[in-house]
Amino acid sequence: MFRRTLTAAAALLAVTVLAVAACAEPAHTPPPAASPSPSAPAGPGVAVDSPIGLAVTADGGVWAASADRDAVVQLDPATGAVVRTVAVGRTPLRLAADGDLLWVSVFRHGRLLGVDTATGAVKVDVPAPDGPEGVAVGLGSVWLVRQDANTLSRFDRTGHRLADVPVPGGPRLAAVGAGAVWVSSYQAGTLTRVEASGRARTSPKLCDGAQGLLVRGDVVWVTCTGGDEVLAVDAASLRVLGRVAVTGEPDAILAAGDRLLVVATKGPTLVELSTDPAAPHELRRTVLGGARPLRDAANGDAAVVGGQLWVSSVSQDGIYRVPLP
Repeated sequence: MFRRTLTAAAALLAVTVLAVAACAEPAHTPPPAASPSPSAPAGPGVAVDSPIGLAVTADGGVWAASADRDAVVQLDPATGAVVRTVAVGRTPLRLAADGDLLWVSVFRHGRLLGVDTATGAVKVDVPAPDGPEGVAVGLGSVWLVRQDANTLSRFDRTGHRLADVPVPGGPRLAAVGAGAVWVSSYQAGTLTRVEASGRARTSPKLCDGAQGLLVRGDVVWVTCTGGDEVLAVDAASLRVLGRVAVTGEPDAILAAGDRLLVVATKGPTLVELSTDPAAPHELRRTVLGGARPLRDAANGDAAVVGGQLWVSSVSQDGIYRVPLP
């Protein structure tokens, strides 16, 4: 739908993995059975054309990237009504809140934009070629994954590009935590830790289709969309501490208080996991809808808004609002 329009040249990029020494993984033990699925919503309650990335800004606003409309949309957190629509260029994918700015990766247009969340004005608009996707804020900078270039680019708040860090294996998404920037590489199934100095270290292959990231303390949680599993990875050694099977293409992952939540693209489906990195298991799942798996043609996202979880469903042109489990 969106990502499959990449050029053949990009698809044939060689994958070079700077692997650290592999360590033995813990033996897999059968997890406890998950609770039965609670009743699901009738359908997406918030209508947005092809929503992908979601973000909640410092002023309490909720924003969605509308890929087909080439815009980002501000939504009322109480009602889901559209407050403002801002044109940003062809195929916005991911969002990151940064004080009074909302950073937007614009995939086909090859740009990084900073939108003023109070006025909707585009304050920063800089070139970011070669498939910009994952964007994250932290360590005093804005970090953008340029997947076709196998690169993580670092920007300041004015849009000045400070550095480029090579990241192998088809990098996809980024997250900041535990004193570093973390990048998942979908093609290679690896995880790369990038320090503020630019020093990078890449794991061996961890799984198929490494994608969503969540940093909690000294553990990095990774969704493996192509392999139907979620991993807990030690931030210091990059060793897998535990893994759990999650069917339906696990994609977005986030924390809601002390809860660990994963959204699978089939449905979409909300899955709550236990938080023990050594023995993660599925606690419960709720099927939200009837969408088919996205098969890496696009992605979903999720954000906590008040006491609700908002889940984007690109193929259903809408966003679910679900009470937190």
